[in-house]
Amino acid sequence: MKTFALVLLCLGAAVAQQCTNDQFSCANGGCIPDNWICDGDNDCGDMSDEQNCANGACNGGEFECANSHCIDADWICDGDNDCGDMSDELNCNGGTALTTCGGFLNETSGSISPPYDDNMDCIWTIAAPAGWFIELEFTAFDLESGGSSCSYDYVAIYDGPDTSSELIGKYCGSGIPAPTHSHGNVITVRFVTDRSVTETGFTLVYTTTDQHPIHPSGCGGPESLTDPTGTFTSMNYPNNYDNNARCQWEIEVAAGMRINLIFTAFDLEPERLCPDYNDYLEVFENDVSLGRHCGNTNLPPITSTGNTLKVVFYTDSSTTATGFSAQYSTIPWVCDGDNDCGDFSDEQNCGGGGTGGATQLDVCGGVLNDTTGTISPTYDDNMDCIWTIAAPAGWFIELDFTAFDLESGGSSCSYDYVAIYDGADTSAPLVGKFCGSEIPAPMHSHTNVMTVRFVTDRSVTETGFTLVYTTTDTHPVHPSGCGGPELLTDPTGSFTSMNYPNNYDNNAQCQWEIETEVGKRIHLSFPAFDLEPARLCPTTNDYVEIFENDVSLGRHCGNIHLPPITSTGNTLKVVFKTDSSTTATGFEAQYTTHN
Repeated sequence: MKTFALVLLCLGAAVAQQCTNDQFSCANGGCIPDNWICDGDNDCGDMSDEQNCANGACNGGEFECANSHCIDADWICDGDNDCGDMSDELNCNGGTALTTCGGFLNETSGSISPPYDDNMDCIWTIAAPAGWFIELEFTAFDLESGGSSCSYDYVAIYDGPDTSSELIGKYCGSGIPAPTHSHGNVITVRFVTDRSVTETGFTLVYTTTDQHPIHPSGCGGPESLTDPTGTFTSMNYPNNYDNNARCQWEIEVAAGMRINLIFTAFDLEPERLCPDYNDYLEVFENDVSLGRHCGNTNLPPITSTGNTLKVVFYTDSSTTATGFSAQYSTIPWVCDGDNDCGDFSDEQNCGGGGTGGATQLDVCGGVLNDTTGTISPTYDDNMDCIWTIAAPAGWFIELDFTAFDLESGGSSCSYDYVAIYDGADTSAPLVGKFCGSEIPAPMHSHTNVMTVRFVTDRSVTETGFTLVYTTTDTHPVHPSGCGGPELLTDPTGSFTSMNYPNNYDNNAQCQWEIETEVGKRIHLSFPAFDLEPARLCPTTNDYVEIFENDVSLGRHCGNIHLPPITSTGNTLKVVFKTDSSTTATGFEAQYTTHN
């Protein structure tokens, strides 16, 4: 069959042809399928399809770049400068090479508004003086839509001097991204296009400042809120908010204080498709989500465990509502049921006004350094118990709740809770804060120490919890409960929802972390994807969400065909959450790594 096709191609080579997107342009003007490149056969007739091919350095199915790097053969002529020297983009579509643009920008202000052509890879590095910051604002934005992962044309913003820095956001489509800013004095902008479909492009204005940016979030108030009390609203409130908004407020009060956040009004687009296609509001503490909310609901108060909260508001391109009004206050830690001083002095003379009516906080906990053990305390009012679990240096700790039933306190667990910290005390990164009756998913430390804190208020108790811990000298790869190990480090791999292709379980909260060799990228695809119907996704429904550097690349529900997702760095995280009703066959995922 291949010989017959070759005869036809060679007969047509006398006149230069316009090759299609899935063909390679031979030096003699002929066209051959892409998958015939570097296969050892002289398919073009002039050997041009066998130039720059692996000479033993690259594996089968890979292309050797002019700089000797190896990339997947599928990445040839894909419109991305995967080799880094553009050798994978030569002789494509009749000889169109990748167009580069960009440069180094160090003016106090300026704009970026490049032409919009096919096959572009442009990088701008914007630098301010040491100690200054950079603010970015898109005044126009219209790129080819590529789904939640922006698989075709996109603008990516990195918080640092190059594309290995932390990804702030990756944007495509026609929604204007919200203003953003650097956290240092350098920020990087990358504009990539593929070989087909162009729109009107974008205009990005940048300014530098010697003050931490507090520009309006675009949603009714400044981005940074540092007063002891304050309010903010969606834009135009109480009139309808705007479409295509992506806004954020960062609340930071005095160290040692906590934040009580209340939504006095909350009315967003109905939640039937929330939040893949709907408007939503999400609250974070230390980059851990405390809940994502849609529709017209009465949100319970949210109380932080520290002195910071972040509120993100996203709207799509259709249907608006009156929005929300929020207010926050700072909570002193006196008589709050927590042993914040460490000597109970902040909990004396509470609940009665005198020593005779004082209820002291009960304490428990301790240092645990056995190889395995169990934590299952009594459940009383007014408790603050801290266990520090320590393993030998270089070891790790795994936690598994076998029973869990605490007073429910809403998405912020405002009453009784168990909090897990990835380190030696409660100032370490928060892994999760749990309440209610749903058993948390297994988790593990990233070092040899982990902290568990159990706090109760002065009323309502349930049956409590049992937590089993084990220590190990290898990085935990325990089953995530969803069909494969949690940590995936091989160059290629696959994983599925539990029981696949049979229906997955209810009440699952699972995660896979893909981490490949530094300098590589990850290509993630879902050959099959069938979750609970998306009418209430994902506040009440099952979903899969993909993250890179804690930036969401999309949350997905229902029975759909997901486009492939390609990372900009060497890590991706996949989260799978199911509720208490309705299941489906689930999903199958596979990944490969590329330069």
